[in-house]
Amino acid sequence: MTPPSYSKELLDQSSTVLAMSARDSTSSTTSVKQKKKSGSRPTAPVKRRKRDFTSSDSLVTEGQLNSRLAELSKTFIGELEAVKTVINIHVDEIEQEVRNLRSDLQKLNLPQAMNDIKAFMQRMILLECEIKQTLEELGVNRRLERLDKRLDTLHDIKEMVEAWKGERRERRRKRSVSAATDVVERARCQVSPVPERQENEEERLAQEVKGLQAEMATYNRKLVKTRHEIQAILYRIEEAWKKVDVDPTAVRRVDDMKKEKHRLRAEESDIRKTIDQIRDRLRECWERQQRQHRSPQAGPSRRGV
Repeated sequence: MTPPSYSKELLDQSSTVLAMSARDSTSSTTSVKQKKKSGSRPTAPVKRRKRDFTSSDSLVTEGQLNSRLAELSKTFIGELEAVKTVINIHVDEIEQEVRNLRSDLQKLNLPQAMNDIKAFMQRMILLECEIKQTLEELGVNRRLERLDKRLDTLHDIKEMVEAWKGERRERRRKRSVSAATDVVERARCQVSPVPERQENEEERLAQEVKGLQAEMATYNRKLVKTRHEIQAILYRIEEAWKKVDVDPTAVRRVDDMKKEKHRLRAEESDIRKTIDQIRDRLRECWERQQRQHRSPQAGPSRRGV
């Protein structure tokens, strides 16, 4: 018992062989007819040699072709009969295979599978909607976090402004207290002036002014010296940059000089701050001297009133 696949292969082979035989037979018959038609025009006989008849590739005669065709047709007919018998024998098996295929298709239950696919697609759509909603919530949360950070920054700025206002109020209070103490001191001097104490205060203020002036002169000299050093460093940096292509150590020297320049800049800034502080102290001393010089002149007029 051969399987159905074998019978199908036999049918295919038999059909191809029959097609080839039919093509060969038609070609042979057409060649014979052409030879008969061409008999009306006699041609010169071909001279053959003995070795042409003994060679293996001699010309094939019409009888040989007919015999070969008869043999081929007999073999093809026999193979076709064998295929038919095989098919007739395996008809029951083919029918059984068809029934099995039908039962397998029924067992697959295609409508149920389609329903499962639809349910799966619905679940995927719901999952996509949930993912989008989650992403939107995450975006809202991020925006809220940014707003919270901005609010914290605003609170910090507000605290800084309040602290600055408190410091300014404290400075105003100190100024008012110092002004009040100056008024009290001035009134005390006008009511009961003490010449010796006033002279001592003037001498102390004069000495303080002299010391501050000397200190300011020293820092001014330092500032001038630092500026000269900065100018020299800048000139040396320019000269070193010109020699970079020739001297390989020029870049390192330029970096060192830049560091020295930054140090001198910082030193210059510190000196300027110190000079400003000394200038403020000098201004306060001069104001106190002016108040002391005005206080004896205002005293007698008020007592006279």
